[in-house]
Formats: sequence, structure tokens, C-alpha cells
Amino acid sequence: MLDYPDVESRLQLIRMMRRAAPVASAVLVVEGVADQRALFPFLASDVTVLPVGGKNHVLDIFESLRQQNFPGVLCLVDCDGDIASRLKGQEGLILSVRRDMDADLLVELEAYERVILESVADKVASPGEGRRVARQIVELAEEVATTFGMVLRAAQKRKLPVKLLDLEMTVKRRVELRDVDLLVDWLSGSSAIPSVDVASRMGTVLHWPEDRIEYVIRDLEQLEDVECKKHFDISCRDCRGRAHANGHSLIEGICIALRAQYKVQMDRKDLERRVRLAVDPLALSRWEVWRRMSFWQASFKYSLLAGLSARMESNEE
Repeated sequence: MLDYPDVESRLQLIRMMRRAAPVASAVLVVEGVADQRALFPFLASDVTVLPVGGKNHVLDIFESLRQQNFPGVLCLVDCDGDIASRLKGQEGLILSVRRDMDADLLVELEAYERVILESVADKVASPGEGRRVARQIVELAEEVATTFGMVLRAAQKRKLPVKLLDLEMTVKRRVELRDVDLLVDWLSGSSAIPSVDVASRMGTVLHWPEDRIEYVIRDLEQLEDVECKKHFDISCRDCRGRAHANGHSLIEGICIALRAQYKVQMDRKDLERRVRLAVDPLALSRWEVWRRMSFWQASFKYSLLAGLSARMESNEE
């Protein structure tokens, strides 16, 4: 990952890499290594991928390159709710459909079905039942991850801590689903837990002051009352999931549910790897990120996507 003190230093390195790369190959600027891993299997062999350490860095680079009209560089960021509306739809900048790239791979590309189906094959009576189980587990994980994400968003608005001490690693890390017993119970098959109860329990786990927990609950209730702009519905589950459920929590939720309900042992990194390998090429072609990357490639004639690059080469022959 790039570690440079200012935007100009990063830009200088990007210019150098762009000039050193093959003439028709693209440079793809992403937030971090997780995005690099998620996109790597779908990219042409000569693409340079640069994780630059966060969304703000990507946006700074995008703005500077746009002002300088520097070609051959495409920027990609997570659509996690705080992207300025003026940046949406901009040429040279692509946003994930859901909160981040991992969530896109899991839900938008429906990569979960094959992975979960293989995991529960010896636990169910038929492939049909296995597919039903896969859908139920992902829907449950998304509902839990959405509630968790909304509480985190309300807490961060109040500048409350969202990290705790990991006793095994003896370092501080960001709170996860497994740290909140109510969420683990929910994923294990108990009835849905009200979001205000989740907020209270997370406040206890993270040692928030009582009066601050009340503020978080108030902000959380306001978030829940926001009307979906696409469907004009304050209870729109799909749009709420897109806005608040990140890929890390979705994958963790699936792992917890599989372990609790079906005795399937799978860690998060293993599930992430399997999901990337299970992406259906037909679903990939319907993914909005892929479609925009394809349009960028066709418009500017830079090699970017593996499948499309191959088709372009065969057409030229």
C-alpha cells in the first residue's frame, strides 16, 4: 500500500507508474488491500492496481487527476454513505453498489449460494433445501449486519469509541459482531433483536457513558425513519442493507450462523477466498461496477477487465 505524506507525492508515483506501464493498460486506484484482493481476479494481466490507504486519498487523487486531465487512471471507492452527491456518476470515478466491494461480491454477484451450498451439502436433504438455507443465512446476516452498521454510524456521529481491547492479541481492534452476545444469539437462530437493545449492549461492551447511549439510540431511531429515496419506504430492507451492511460484517455473520445452526466451521478469510472463486461470470456482467468499468474501458481504450480484454483482442484479430 502506498504510504506518502501528501497528495502530490502520490500523484507523482502514479504518473511514474502510468508512464512505465504498457501504453494501453490502465492504472486502477483503490482504497485498500481488501479492494485489491476483491477485484484482482477480474482484471487484465497488465493492469496496475494501487491501494492508497483510504477513501479520502482516492478522492484527492481523483480530483487532482481530473483537473490535470491525466489519462489512463480509474479510481474506485466504497459507497458507504458519505460520498458527496456531486461525485456520483463522474467519469473516472466508480462507486460500489453496496457499502463496499466485499458486500457487492457477496450479495450483488450472488457468490454466496455456491459456497454455502457446498458447506451444508451433508446437512440438508436436497440441493433445493440447500439453496433455501443459503438464502436464509445471507438474509439473516444482512439484517444483523445492517443493524450493527447503523449503530456504529450513530456512535461515530457522536464521536464515541468503536474499538476494544482484544485480550488474545493484546491490541485494540474495531468491534465486531462476535463481541456483542445479542447479535451472536440472533445469528444463532433466536428472534430478531430490536436495534435499541443492540445499541445498549454495544454501549456496555464499548464502555460508552449512559447519557451517550441515549444519544446513540435517538440518532439510531432517526436513521430508521429515513425514507428510501428509490422506493419511498422507511422500511426498505434492501436499500437499508446497501447503505449500512459492510462486507466484513456480512461474512462474519454468515460464519457465525453456519457454525451455530449447522456446525460448519469456516473462518472469515476462508469464506472471503471461496466467495471470490465462486463468482458467476453471468452475474458479473450484470454488476453495475463491472458495467461502468466496461464502459470506461470501451470509451478510453485502456486494457482493464480480463474477460473484455480477451474479447477485444479476438475481435481485433
